[in-house]
Amino acid sequence: MGEKSTAPAASWQPWKPEHPEHREYREHPEHWLTDMPDSPSMGAYIESYHRSLDDPEGFWREAAGAIEWDVEPSQILDETSAPLYRWFPDGRLNTCVNAVDRHVAAGNG
Repeated sequence: MGEKSTAPAASWQPWKPEHPEHREYREHPEHWLTDMPDSPSMGAYIESYHRSLDDPEGFWREAAGAIEWDVEPSQILDETSAPLYRWFPDGRLNTCVNAVDRHVAAGNG
């Protein structure tokens, strides 16, 4: 058997924009994307990343338009039980339809 690691276990940190390390990621995501190849799409990715933080409801409202809903949500984010948030609380979708069926129907499978 291999040796047991003595390194401390990594602890999960919730996203806190005011945290110095998290603020650095937010302001300069390219610092943690350095292993990714340079491409024209990286600028679009970074722009999208910033938008997801600056306007999360608008970002996810737009993203929700890219999938098929059985019942489209009328509300994007329910904050009534914060810090337990609910995204698309009144929407309903079929994961299989979105993951497989619609792609097969489009001729991609």
